[in-house]
Amino acid sequence: MSMRIKVNKAGKKILALAVLLSILGGYFMFSSKPQSCEGVVEDEKVSCVKENIDKYIEKRNISEALKYLDDYQKSTPIISGDCHGLAHYIGESAVDLYRDGVEILDADSAGVCQYGYYHAFMAALVRDKEFDKARLFCERLYSKHKGVVEACYHGIGHGAVLTFVEERGLSTMHAVVAEGRVLCDTVMEGAEEKVYWCLDGIYGGLLDVSTADLYANFEVLETPFDLCLDEREEFKEICYLSLSTVVGALSRDETPEPGESEINMENIFAKVLSSNKIENKETAIYGLALFYMVDKGNQGLTFEAKDIDYCRALPGVYNTACLKGMVHAVLVYPPFGEHFEAAKAVCMNDYLTVGEKKVCLGHVISKLRGFYSVEEALLICDTLEDPQKSECTGLYGKN
Repeated sequence: MSMRIKVNKAGKKILALAVLLSILGGYFMFSSKPQSCEGVVEDEKVSCVKENIDKYIEKRNISEALKYLDDYQKSTPIISGDCHGLAHYIGESAVDLYRDGVEILDADSAGVCQYGYYHAFMAALVRDKEFDKARLFCERLYSKHKGVVEACYHGIGHGAVLTFVEERGLSTMHAVVAEGRVLCDTVMEGAEEKVYWCLDGIYGGLLDVSTADLYANFEVLETPFDLCLDEREEFKEICYLSLSTVVGALSRDETPEPGESEINMENIFAKVLSSNKIENKETAIYGLALFYMVDKGNQGLTFEAKDIDYCRALPGVYNTACLKGMVHAVLVYPPFGEHFEAAKAVCMNDYLTVGEKKVCLGHVISKLRGFYSVEEALLICDTLEDPQKSECTGLYGKN
């Protein structure tokens, strides 16, 4: 049985208008879709991706902007530094929307490109002295990946460094760190794990003010690791680990010999081992090895024979620390969700000995919780063979 609906003239006009608006809406929706960046020359690729991100930001949709960047990075990997910068850009835009009352969804994609989104988002709040708002945002942050929450607290410390230097005129590493310790203790209300990651941002933030031309008057210590001498025992590890980035960057040779790296790891490692002031040389070696691998800029971050040889030249525990630091870099930098497979492939490198492969894979297993939920980690455990499978299951089956 059919039904006929009578529509008067006014109704016809409204219907026609509705159809027109629908067509126009569809047109504008289509025209605002991301353009394809496939085939774009390398130098213009980042600009193309940024233009697409802007379209989501204009629609006040941060989650979709992050998802787009995550998907793009997985299908067409871009240099990690550029990707991190694009994630920063989304984070900076998100702050303005957050202040306007727009709910900023804490999507898993927010971890894309080494958590650049959270670094920038939190840093912007801190630079405007919205400390409590920054901490509360981190506290209510729900994510199945621990790394997201850690990056959130890191952003508070990182943003504080720029505030201290740009607005308060602090001009030495010691002054910035002293203020940073007070801030992290106060804002984090003494919670040790939160203070730990806040200090990670303080020490890591020194890289910006130590190397950028904008901060040419900032006084840099000849041996930045000296800052760790008066750090509290429970935070010495993160001090040495984070400052490794600063030490590595300041050790660059701006005019290396053809075919040589800007960073002479043999010299840097030798200085660490010969120092009588570095209390945690193992962590320093670990951090410098991690920095070296990231700084190489290899897409995919694969081990080369010379990388392993740097580690093999080190004695005992330092050899192991070096290898673990290098594989940690490989674990961190793949597209979000693909960390384990990338790191496992590197650990199976034919140049590694059986013992080195065991150390490498064991360290990857120990770091899974930073990138996967407990459930996801256990699924990864099931793909392994014993003894690694039992080790992995035992580690995450207790959570």
